[in-house]
Amino acid sequence: KFQLIDMGFYHTGYSRQIIKDKCRRNLAILEERIGERGEQPEDYPYLTDVYMGLEDYEMAVRYARLTLQEESGLVGMRAKAHRRLIDGLMALGRDTQEREQAIDAAMQDMPEIPEFLWDKGHILFERKQYAAAERFLREALASREKSNRQQEECMTNVMEAQLPQIYLLLGVISLYKGKQAEAFESFLHALEVYPYDD
Repeated sequence: KFQLIDMGFYHTGYSRQIIKDKCRRNLAILEERIGERGEQPEDYPYLTDVYMGLEDYEMAVRYARLTLQEESGLVGMRAKAHRRLIDGLMALGRDTQEREQAIDAAMQDMPEIPEFLWDKGHILFERKQYAAAERFLREALASREKSNRQQEECMTNVMEAQLPQIYLLLGVISLYKGKQAEAFESFLHALEVYPYDD
């Protein structure tokens, strides 16, 4: 006799070592192809991903910039290049101004994508510009709610993973403003979307 039970599975992803092994393999394939016919603009997005996976952030940033210099390219590819550029600059510890320039360029190029509004709000929060940060964080949430077909096709949206952090920052800002009830509501939202954080 079998009994049906409610069961969920959670994929934790690949280990860092497995990812690096895959990236080394992919880089070897790319280098062989490039050796045969020379480096082409179509290689830039793949090289960006490979170097990001290998944690060679200087090279990842270089190829992300080259990808973005190309006028053509799928929306998702450009969105991913912006994401890689912003993350690469962050990993390299580049100054706030350079990172903010990359974020502003992403927002100008792809205003329909909410994750770049989150990036802007986050960097403003770091600079203690709380009023401006709150505006961008709330815009990011509103944009997520209105996500259109183009956003769904991009496949680079990090908003779901960042929702707890957005609500957490909004809660902190509300505390600074002396709005305890509003802060409590934001913290509660953060727990609702990700109840596993200590």
